[in-house]
Amino acid sequence: ASAVSRGLGELVRVIIRGAYLRDLESEFASYRAGESVLVRVRVVNEGIREQRVRVTVFARPAPGGEEIPVFSQEAAIPPGQSVAVSGSWGLPEDISGLVRLRAVVEDGEGNAFDELESGFVALPGEPSTGSGVLTFSGNYLRPGGRAMFLFGSDNYANVYTSSCEGPLWWDREHRASRDFGFRIYENLQYSNPDYRLKEVDRRRFAGMAALTQQHRLVFMPCLLVGHNVAISDDLLAAQSRQCREYADLLGETPGLLWYINGDYQLRYDREGPLGELWRTFLLERYGSSDAVRRAWGRPAGADAGEIPFPPETGTAWDERVAMDKTRFNLWLMTRWNAAHVAAIRSRDRVHPITSEYYSFPFDGMDLRLTIGDQDVSNIG
Repeated sequence: ASAVSRGLGELVRVIIRGAYLRDLESEFASYRAGESVLVRVRVVNEGIREQRVRVTVFARPAPGGEEIPVFSQEAAIPPGQSVAVSGSWGLPEDISGLVRLRAVVEDGEGNAFDELESGFVALPGEPSTGSGVLTFSGNYLRPGGRAMFLFGSDNYANVYTSSCEGPLWWDREHRASRDFGFRIYENLQYSNPDYRLKEVDRRRFAGMAALTQQHRLVFMPCLLVGHNVAISDDLLAAQSRQCREYADLLGETPGLLWYINGDYQLRYDREGPLGELWRTFLLERYGSSDAVRRAWGRPAGADAGEIPFPPETGTAWDERVAMDKTRFNLWLMTRWNAAHVAAIRSRDRVHPITSEYYSFPFDGMDLRLTIGDQDVSNIG
């Protein structure tokens, strides 16, 4: 029989069997030496007969190294169903970097008919030095103290959450980044609704940071991408707490560029705290309700606590109310930036901090007037 005929026959057998592997993963994206690594994989049977199979999972701690069996289990999968199998492996002391996982499924006669690969990160005892500690001075980013023009590209939160991504894919992307001449790996991170990092988040972000250093890249995590700066004091405090948690987790990473907001929003949300914030701003600026009325040329009688937002503004070029509304937007931006910079600096006083502004200022998003204590801006 020709190669085409043999290949067609094998294809038909695969289709009729209808069984395959999916979702090979460890419980967490990264581990430290001595921890127990829980590995699981799912066997799916979309055929018309029960499938009796054996699933074996291997770990390979280093490129080109020997595979180590993690576990091997038999399973019977009824038609139209799937079964998850799992096992644990103690991570040895002398392993760091990417650990590749490979799962193989065999039929009852020992014939392998599918395999799947994945991986996790073995965290080093001490952070890799990579290209050295990143600092900013003299208008240059300086990895290891050397002034350089650094190229990079951005990526998105799906690298953490998608079933087709994960540490094995991160490692490939980091290698490709260096092949292209990139030195910065930017990622637009995700936030949980309560702005608290969970253990699964910590393991993902620590694993990503460790791999970037192994490949001599600067890790540039965007902590609060696309967030609105016109928010309540309570929400601002929750976001700042998350920034501190990031700094506690990643602050010892040598090649690190803090990226607070990658797409500033300044929205007057209908149910937001704008009225209260507006009145706070006016009293900070003018000191009293009477001073506000005098500046605006308004009649006496209304207390600052009754001044509505948004205010009615005129069209004259020197209209004080309109100018104060713009100043209020600048105040919102400065307040938001200052809170999060302070949160990071309470833990990390070394690595530079940036956010993305736009090519021209509008609606209070003014680089020159609101960058505050951030080190440098990037432009979108």
